[in-house]
Amino acid sequence: MKIEVVPRFRIDGKYYTADQLTEEKIREIVTEKIDLAMAGLKYERKGTA
Repeated sequence: MKIEVVPRFRIDGKYYTADQLTEEKIREIVTEKIDLAMAGLKYERKGTA
């Protein structure tokens, strides 16, 4: 038995796989989550890479 990890994103209560979203939308979601995590650690974004 092979274990497969399938990342899903929840938008407005519906789940989507990475194949169902545009690269831009995925980048926006991931950036937002990273910013929230870093803010929780008291870090601030000074610029974009």
